[in-house]
Amino acid sequence: MWRTAAVWERALDAALVLTLVVELARVTSGIGNPAEGLLALVGCVTASLRRTAPITAMVVLVVLAGAGALFDPTNMVGTWVAGQVGLFSVALRRERSVALALGALLASTMYAIIVVVQGLPWIDPTSLVVLVWTAAVVGAALTIRAQHDAVEAEAQRVVSLQEAQESLVARRLTEERVRIARDLHDSVAHGISAIALQTSAIEASLGEPDVARERLRAVRTTARAVLGETQQVLQLLREGGGATGGANIGTVLEDARATGDDIDETLDPRLDAQPEATRVAMARVLREALTNARRHGRGRVTVRTAVERDTVSLVVVNQPATLPPTTSSQGFGLQGVRERAEAMGGHLEVHRSEHEFSLTIRLPRSEEGHR
Repeated sequence: MWRTAAVWERALDAALVLTLVVELARVTSGIGNPAEGLLALVGCVTASLRRTAPITAMVVLVVLAGAGALFDPTNMVGTWVAGQVGLFSVALRRERSVALALGALLASTMYAIIVVVQGLPWIDPTSLVVLVWTAAVVGAALTIRAQHDAVEAEAQRVVSLQEAQESLVARRLTEERVRIARDLHDSVAHGISAIALQTSAIEASLGEPDVARERLRAVRTTARAVLGETQQVLQLLREGGGATGGANIGTVLEDARATGDDIDETLDPRLDAQPEATRVAMARVLREALTNARRHGRGRVTVRTAVERDTVSLVVVNQPATLPPTTSSQGFGLQGVRERAEAMGGHLEVHRSEHEFSLTIRLPRSEEGHR
């Protein structure tokens, strides 16, 4: 707004200088009265102070305009121009109510003096021009200000939209980093855990070459599977899609049994009709649950899936180990499971007791899965 006002202020300063030149020419040529020139000079000097003291300057200009109207309303153009310059500047810089009040004060003062004191008809052009021109000055200044305010509002809206977009992008990037970390954990952690257990078994069977050789083949198979799934996750990420392929409950169970897990499963066949995202999420959760059971539990692991009216559930139950876990925490596994469930509108339930550890995930059943 101040840049816009500065442009107009320079134009108004030029108008004041031109007014003084004209009034000087009128006085020196004998056309104008020296009193007119003096009032015009005082009015222009007062108008030049409108930037630092706009209200005070405007009040003085109203008094000078009234004095000019008392002296000779038809020849006091210089004083009148100074008053309009001050009014235009106030309308640009101050509140609309202030501009309208000062405009009304200036117009009514001059009009009253011209009609009442000078006795001119109330519809005389000299009388009416005071009202019309003053209204035009205030209206023009307020229109310019309104246009500028509209531009400023639009610019602010654009800035707000940009900030909102940047915030959305930042949030999406954060979510994407979490998703990548979760998918890589799902792909790698269980395999590394299985390899660690298998290598321990190999060490215990070094005196039995055939058994050790078989377990080495299992380690090689597990390592290849981990590498293949990790490459698939990275490939899907490079292509811009979600890392959802290559995981299903049947494959997860086969891999777990290959590493020696004892699993008793009861699978709902209707799960195969659920959307891929649901089936992949269940497989990822099952893999993490079996990894936890292998690291922190013992004995048989029970796996149950159920497709109900509104939800799809997976329950994994195992017996905790008699010894405490060798690690200080379970890492990011359960956190990743919880995030995955919440991202799909579901929730995770974990129950621990002395004799049982259970993990239950419930996901909403989509419309696609009902068909």
